[in-house]
Formats: sequence, C-alpha cells, structure tokens
Amino acid sequence: MTKRKTKDELLAEKKECEKKAEQYAHQIERLMNRKKYLLKADARKRTHILCNIGGAVLSFWSDVKYLSKIEQYEIFERLSQIPEVNDVFQTAIKRHNYENGGG
Repeated sequence: MTKRKTKDELLAEKKECEKKAEQYAHQIERLMNRKKYLLKADARKRTHILCNIGGAVLSFWSDVKYLSKIEQYEIFERLSQIPEVNDVFQTAIKRHNYENGGG
C-alpha cells in the first residue's frame, strides 16, 4: 500500500519540479544560443572566403568593380566555358586536395 503524501511533501515536490523545469529551460536556451553562434561562425567564414576571392579578382581586374552584377556574372560565365581556364582550375583543385591529404 502506498503512503499518501502530505501537503508539505507535495509542495516541496512541486517546488523541486519547477526548479528542474527552469534548469531545463535554461539548458535549452544555452543550446539555442550555441546553435546561433555556430551558424554565425559559418556565415562569417563564408563571407571571409568570398571577400578573399573578390579581392583576388579585383587585384587582376580592378575595373570589374564598375560593372553591374549581371555583367560580372557574364564575364565569369564566359571564362568558365573556356576549356583552358577550366583545366587551370581543375589542376589547382587537384593539387590543393593532394597537398591537404584529400588524395
């Protein structure tokens, strides 16, 4: 037969459960903040890479900054259709992968 809990015992149990619920809520909040932080870090890395690529392009063709976005994309699209340009890219990517253990 189970013993019936007194009002004080039930109140103490309720208080403990509320405390645990609050702890779990804080834990969820911390995890969500961590997720946001990691996502922002990925976005910052991508932005850094894009800025480096843009800087490299501007160092060779500084006047490209005066072109519209559409004109810039047209140039890169045409460059991507030149077999020799693709060969240079593929060779550089293969060398990078080899040097970094990607085989």
